[in-house]
Amino acid sequence: MIYSKIIVVGSGPSGATVAYSLIEEKKKVLMLDQGYNNNTQIRETINNNKIFHPKLLNKKYQHVVYNFIKKNKIIQKNFFLTGSLALGGLSNIWGGGYWNYYKGIFDKGFNNFLNNNFKILNFHNEDSFKINNFFRDGNSNTIYKSAQLLSLKNKKQIFNSIDIIKKLRKKKIFSYKKNSFVKDIFAKKNFFIVSDDNGNRYKCKILILACGTIGSTRLVMKLNKIINVKQKLLHNVSYGFLGITRKKFVYKKIYKHSPNLIFMHNSSKLKSKISGSIGPYSGELGEFINKKFIFPLNILINLIFNFFKFYLIFGKIFLPAKFCSTKIYLNKNENLIIDGTTINLDKKNKVINDFFKVNKNKFVKVYQKELPLGSDSHYTSTMSPESKIKKLKTKSFGELISKRNLFIVDASIIGKEGSHFPTFEIMKNAYKIGKYIAQRYN
Repeated sequence: MIYSKIIVVGSGPSGATVAYSLIEEKKKVLMLDQGYNNNTQIRETINNNKIFHPKLLNKKYQHVVYNFIKKNKIIQKNFFLTGSLALGGLSNIWGGGYWNYYKGIFDKGFNNFLNNNFKILNFHNEDSFKINNFFRDGNSNTIYKSAQLLSLKNKKQIFNSIDIIKKLRKKKIFSYKKNSFVKDIFAKKNFFIVSDDNGNRYKCKILILACGTIGSTRLVMKLNKIINVKQKLLHNVSYGFLGITRKKFVYKKIYKHSPNLIFMHNSSKLKSKISGSIGPYSGELGEFINKKFIFPLNILINLIFNFFKFYLIFGKIFLPAKFCSTKIYLNKNENLIIDGTTINLDKKNKVINDFFKVNKNKFVKVYQKELPLGSDSHYTSTMSPESKIKKLKTKSFGELISKRNLFIVDASIIGKEGSHFPTFEIMKNAYKIGKYIAQRYN
């Protein structure tokens, strides 16, 4: 049995951040992680995992979601789950998102952490993060020649927690154990036992779960023997739409500082705030949508660009969690059940229509579709301080009330549905929890 005073489970943004925070304070950390990387032998069976997102339908990136459903023993009902056991979690294809949207709201310590770990430190400057997806290439008649969604593991990627892990592995007080999927945790009087699926066992005084909302919730439910007790899983309800916009609007509002335009819409009459993004119809997303149409849509794009001086855009709308009622629970066979339900249908449609009506001077909607529940959402709140299930409730610094020295640092402790891109909020919490642990056990 291997002993480490502090064990962190998971290498995504929250796990990497809390480990970095502790290493800054000279605390020794062992990180356990499945750690899949981009191996051509790792391929997911799409039909078995109900993958919907176009980026993950590309085989190049399927190692990110490989085995997540199987190893966590998840059964989905009207739900399309996205989760990762890869090194870096989902950050290695989605990135952290949008500096401008978050810039300036964090304390000095966390801002320094961001500055030290982002590949592009000054991409709030237009010249440092060029996005040419909406403009004709100078040497070609092709539109959207090299457009990509968010990061897609290219050099312009905003954030990947793999980079933090690489820095940490140079430190003598940090250890990283890959191929270690944590299957069970056991609480003893003054320590924890962590067991992985290879039969390895680890002992620690302080256990930090950073497995993502789904993974961490499963482990705590098993630890506390919470069987057939349904917990609410908060997430957004997502819509996708195609629209037509003018070049002037695109040039001034989209891609000036970041990959997508973030918007917030307040439907005051309907008492609903929604968020979303508008970006190019391009890359894997464009190819995915093309397959849904009988005619070659790229011809239509060229016609719009060359003759009408308009641009086709793709947008996503994220409605608040009050429009769904998704439950998560562990059954007697230790399967994790996720049961999704859409509610308040009439009001939901009114909110969507209100959004398009308010923005009709900016773009014209040509197509819209509700995305399957869970397919493009951040999952939160299963173990927040507001949890109604006492054994899943945490304190203000992420410590589980029912188990002293067990800390949760991922989105499961956020007591509201995930904003469109809550990655920095999750990382901010993880950074502060790391400092709290270091001070408490100094």
